[in-house]
Amino acid sequence: MKDDTVFKMPWSDNFIKDDKSKCIRVKGTSNGEGTANAVNAAFQEVIDAAIDSNIFPKVLHGHSEMYLIAREQGLITIERFGTSLFGTLARGVYLTGYKRVNGSFKFWVSRRGSKVLSPNKLDMTAAGGVRADQTPLDCLLQEASEEASLDPEFVRKNAKKTDAITYVTRHPDTELLYSCIMYGYQLDLQDKIPKSGNVDEVAEFTLRSVEEVQAAMLHNGFRAGCSLFMIDFFMRHGIITKEHKSMTNSRSGFTVGCLYLYHRRMKWKGRRRLDRVIPF
Repeated sequence: MKDDTVFKMPWSDNFIKDDKSKCIRVKGTSNGEGTANAVNAAFQEVIDAAIDSNIFPKVLHGHSEMYLIAREQGLITIERFGTSLFGTLARGVYLTGYKRVNGSFKFWVSRRGSKVLSPNKLDMTAAGGVRADQTPLDCLLQEASEEASLDPEFVRKNAKKTDAITYVTRHPDTELLYSCIMYGYQLDLQDKIPKSGNVDEVAEFTLRSVEEVQAAMLHNGFRAGCSLFMIDFFMRHGIITKEHKSMTNSRSGFTVGCLYLYHRRMKWKGRRRLDRVIPF
């Protein structure tokens, strides 16, 4: 957590703030029974107070769905918009939809709608955050249906798990870090054509060649994070190799042909090990 976030947060009596060790602990009020419920209630009380007082207007836009706090024992949850404030790891899924045309890959790329974060940016075929009550597969089926109008049973039978990618983004206004683990899936859509289920969220889908996708990546056409997922696909299928290290994205300073940079381990305070910090 950032120091100014700790200072502004309306902590309740259920929390112990130790400025010397820079640790914040939840008081043990459950006597060993119903600990998860007690911790969840303590977090929710603070988030409710922050929203009611409009303390973090650029982050807490209202109440949101519950996310599971990864690696904690029991079902400890927190509202989605609160993850960056408390520094917890969020979970999400993404789907790379493609087809083969004359032996070459072509990708179904979505363009984000006008009423969502990063409007008009290119995006994956489908993606979304995993709620606390969902598995990654549950989330994939829901997002593929809602965003791309894909039949859930077709997706369930044909989508293949790929890599789980961890990454961090930094919000340009708040400077808050958003850390996430994204569970990857790929799907050969064959003759199926994705269609937007809500034009405010997904404006359109276009079928793009490898070269067109790479050009969009180099010109910052994709939403932050998506280039990681596309590069991962390129590497797994031999489209990008170590010989492509000269392809450089000038804005974020990463080398498109070198996901090896992103998969290197970086030192991070805390027990989580994350990959590389990239701009929001």
